[in-house]
Amino acid sequence: MVEEPTSHIRTDGPLGSRGATTVLRFCAWLTLAVLVFSVPIAWVADARHGSWGLAATAVAGGVCWLGAVLALWITWQFSGAGPVAVQGVLLGMLFRMGLPLAAGVALTTSGGALAQAGVFGLILAFYLLTLPLETWLSVRLVSSQVSAGAVSAGSVSAGKVSRQASKGSQ
Repeated sequence: MVEEPTSHIRTDGPLGSRGATTVLRFCAWLTLAVLVFSVPIAWVADARHGSWGLAATAVAGGVCWLGAVLALWITWQFSGAGPVAVQGVLLGMLFRMGLPLAAGVALTTSGGALAQAGVFGLILAFYLLTLPLETWLSVRLVSSQVSAGAVSAGSVSAGKVSRQASKGSQ
């Protein structure tokens, strides 16, 4: 029996499931953490570089926040996807690491006022906050999907095939 290919990416709406509510709540926690962390960093950056220090803090926090939120969303999209779940995690890593790195390199090589205000160092500081937090939230998100019984069609098909193969060999 040949099974129809299924999509491994979630198609429910942004508020259409319990998982979507969870990912939105986790994004809110991530946002709150970045905002709270921004206060002391902005204070120091303002004291050292004035308004450009504040701008560099906002850019660094925003870039790292965006990369972490995109990674969290992609992880949620692929969390029940069975065979392609690993690709989802790797795609999330691309945004989590690539976006801050690319922005830091681009802003530093441009040599503008943001570079003089130390935007690359600020990106690193925010990255050190968002990386473990987003990783922890991703693990909780995936484990909540697994415990809620979200099993993909691909993993069910693999289970059926392995059971049928073991019956056929007897």
